[in-house]
Amino acid sequence: MPAIRRFLLRILTLFRTDRAEADLAREIDAHLALLEDRFARDGMTPSDARAAALRAFGGVDQAKERQRDARAFRWIDDARRDVGYAVRSLGRSPAFTVAAVLTLSVGIGATTAIYSVVDTVLLQPLPFPDADRLVRIREPERPRTMQSTTYQEYLEWRSRSTTMSGLAAAALNPQVLIQTPGGAIRLSAGVISTNYFEVLRAEASLGRAIGSGDDRNRDVVVLSFDTWLRFFRGDPLVIGSVIELRSGNQPGRLMTVVGVMPDSMEQLGAVQDVYYPAAPPGTALGLSTLFGRLRDGISIVDASAEAEWIGEAVRPARPASAPPLTQPRFRAEALKDGVVASLRPALRIFLVAVVVVLLMASPWRGIAARDPSSMWRLWAWSKMSDRVPWSANPIPRFSWTTARCSRTSRNGAPPRRCRSVWRSGFSRSGYARRATLQRRYLRSAAS
Repeated sequence: MPAIRRFLLRILTLFRTDRAEADLAREIDAHLALLEDRFARDGMTPSDARAAALRAFGGVDQAKERQRDARAFRWIDDARRDVGYAVRSLGRSPAFTVAAVLTLSVGIGATTAIYSVVDTVLLQPLPFPDADRLVRIREPERPRTMQSTTYQEYLEWRSRSTTMSGLAAAALNPQVLIQTPGGAIRLSAGVISTNYFEVLRAEASLGRAIGSGDDRNRDVVVLSFDTWLRFFRGDPLVIGSVIELRSGNQPGRLMTVVGVMPDSMEQLGAVQDVYYPAAPPGTALGLSTLFGRLRDGISIVDASAEAEWIGEAVRPARPASAPPLTQPRFRAEALKDGVVASLRPALRIFLVAVVVVLLMASPWRGIAARDPSSMWRLWAWSKMSDRVPWSANPIPRFSWTTARCSRTSRNGAPPRRCRSVWRSGFSRSGYARRATLQRRYLRSAAS
């Protein structure tokens, strides 16, 4: 209880500073008066008794500082004083204040925005359960003359794989034409294997996702949340409706809408507008993306080794004109790395750029640019100010510099050399005078 009571009293003192200072002054005056009376009774003159009382007391300002540290949280009081001083200093130069606030706002806003993007894209995992177990099978040095994985090759690869609990394939971003209530529109599509959402473990927010049960009937389609809102007006009755879908020069297909994916879903770096199953084996469509979910206890290294020998068995041989390989032909990598591989360099450059802008916007950089020696003098000043109470300094912060500029001003406008001093808040002569006064105080206090 005493500790809690002291804590509450220290909090209360923060809001009763004037009263606490008055009580402190009266208490110190009472102590000094008692000491003066004692020395006066010993035969000293009033002036000698006063001097002896001050020496015996041990320093009035030091006693006040110790009492202030004990009665309240000093750092909060210092923060309040610093904020008040900063507001008064900025109020003397409105133009500089507006420019500094706008510059800092731009720097902080840009840094926050870019960091949010970097955090979402680079740092956060993909929005799927156990996303760290998802891997992508790649053929990095595939010649452009070779077709990507066909549906028949994908089926054979899936049947031979032992390191994957599930293997899916997709061809992302083909353009399709779909009839909507507002007319025909061109959208990006994800042509997927029927187990695509099962491997990702993604659930639809409305209706259902495409599943392995749709192998017998592939005329089904799933909408993205944005497509459902923009082109189907968020109508829940769209589930079960039939729409016409055309892809390239192929004849139109009547597709049944079976589900709408959630708003938070981000598939492989970009949400497709619609998803529908790939056509049966034997079609010419290449599946550019092949990914799976690792079994428990299986590492990416194991999956890469398996992908190498399965790929060599399933995929056709490289043409003789192809350049020699500089790495294994097939490899497995984390799906997250494959998604952000092309974005990572640009995002890092943007992050570094906005941090540099924020540093350039810093007021400390502005002070240092106008006076290169001001940074170490500011540090030395702060260290000296920690030892010397402000009440011991007869000159408030920057008041001498301001007065000097005022005396030398003409026609109500300070000259150019004083304007630079005013903006920076520092001058060599002003600092020297303050430092001299503080050194004198330290010597007198020590004696």
